[in-house]
Amino acid sequence: MPLHHQFRISRLEPGALIKSCLIIAQLYACGGGSNSSSSSGSGSDNRQLSESFRDGATDSATASADDSAIDSASDSEDGVCTACDERCEEAQEEEALKLEQAEHVVTPITYADPPPTSGSHHPCWGDYRVYDEARPLPAERWVHNLEHGGVVFLYHCPAGCQEDVTNLTALTEDLPRTLLTVYTEMEPGFAAVAWGHRLLSTCLDLDAFRAFYQAHYDQGPESISEGEPATCQDL
Repeated sequence: MPLHHQFRISRLEPGALIKSCLIIAQLYACGGGSNSSSSSGSGSDNRQLSESFRDGATDSATASADDSAIDSASDSEDGVCTACDERCEEAQEEEALKLEQAEHVVTPITYADPPPTSGSHHPCWGDYRVYDEARPLPAERWVHNLEHGGVVFLYHCPAGCQEDVTNLTALTEDLPRTLLTVYTEMEPGFAAVAWGHRLLSTCLDLDAFRAFYQAHYDQGPESISEGEPATCQDL
């Protein structure tokens, strides 16, 4: 005599749905054993049905894991990140920061979260070039360059990093509206900075810095390509 069990399944999560299906399979398998008039063929069919549901549960779990891996990979592709040599412990992702109020100030500025990506700055911006380590461009001046859509490359190497500086110099000379200067107010390493965005790294990833430039070049609130005014060259 067939079993008459009715189950209501509405908007169950995948795990709950699989569990319910297994219960159904087990009930039918047990029904075959308790019904003395059932044939041996029916019992075999029930066992096959139960195994089919178990296989389906395994496939579903595998698919769920695959989907999670895809989601994780997609998350890592948001923005630019660096992942270079063994000095990097993990990928270091680009940051988008809140824009600070911008005013012209002629005195030195201490920025709360260095390196800054916006905020008050000196009226004189810097020339687009490579600055000597002995005479770095002050932050309050290159922040003005960011406002004009420029991209600034920074480095801080207490132990020295001449090869990296040489490579950054070549990158700066290859890309318009960029400048390179040492910046000791940040943690040791390297940075690419644009208006409202920055990419910090403990190692130099030239491909990531170039990608950052391509994403944020000429994205400031004032698009001015000229270098420093003549009146600012003696600062």
